[in-house]
Amino acid sequence: MKKVRNEMFGVDFVPRGERDYHICFQLMLEDDGHWFPLGHSVSSAWIDDAIEALQLARQALEIHAEADTIGYRQYGFKFKECANDSGP
Repeated sequence: MKKVRNEMFGVDFVPRGERDYHICFQLMLEDDGHWFPLGHSVSSAWIDDAIEALQLARQALEIHAEADTIGYRQYGFKFKECANDSGP
C-alpha cells in the first residue's frame, strides 16, 4: 500500500516521521514516465477533505467555465469569455 497511480496523478503513502508510523499522503504528478511530488505530504486524516475539495472544484468548473472541446471530445475546461476582459 505504498503507491497508487493513475494516468497523470498518483498518491504515495509515507510515514509522518522516522519513528512515527502515522500515514501521510503525498500527491504525485507524472511527466514523461517520471513521478514528481506536488507540495508536501499531508496527514491521512485529511484525505476526505482533499477529495471533497476536488469535487467542489469540478462542480465550480461545470458551473463557471466552458468545456474545452475539439470536435466531440472534451479536453478539460476553459475560462468563459468576459465582455470587458480578454483573459482569465
